[in-house]
Amino acid sequence: VATVNRTTGVVTAVKAGTVTISAVAEGKKPATGKRVLLGILISIILLFFYIIANQYAITKSEYTIESDRVKSKIKIAVISDLHNMNFLNNNKGVVKKIKSEKPDMIAVVGDMIDEYAESSENTLNVMTELPDIAPTYYSMGNHDKSFNDYNSYISELENSGVVVLDDKTDKITIDENEIKVTDLNTLNLIWYNVFKNLYLYKQHNNFHY
Repeated sequence: VATVNRTTGVVTAVKAGTVTISAVAEGKKPATGKRVLLGILISIILLFFYIIANQYAITKSEYTIESDRVKSKIKIAVISDLHNMNFLNNNKGVVKKIKSEKPDMIAVVGDMIDEYAESSENTLNVMTELPDIAPTYYSMGNHDKSFNDYNSYISELENSGVVVLDDKTDKITIDENEIKVTDLNTLNLIWYNVFKNLYLYKQHNNFHY
């Protein structure tokens, strides 16, 4: 008669009238492949939630620029790429974060709205509050200019006090500093580079046209 202990893997053989003989049976090999797949699956799920959480995170970077032309310290808040998202509570957290920095000027550098957005409500919840914090200048990106209700959107911005720069320059004085704020149209910049390169080619190759 032989019995197997399923937990320990010990095989016990008993012969009538004789001694007991024990032997250890080979246990099951660990399911390494399944554990690896499970680990990969968990990693993918964690990465997915990390990406989703990151979309709703407000990140801040700080840069210090020194120049002899700056007579007194200026703090500029730069914001971009909201893409009409709602960072919970109608984007009040975004406005609160900018306000807490106490900027002298706010530069909005594009893609606040999305070209496929059905409305501009989420973006306007932020933009219309900014002029109450500091003078606000808006340089539009390609998504802003492609928004289907562009004219209404711009009208609401300007009515709230936002200075919309479209290939224009405006002046602002902060303490003793006179500052020019300029928006350079992307298409104009492309043509500028084209003609600049043609000019350099002409100078280098003595090319006439």
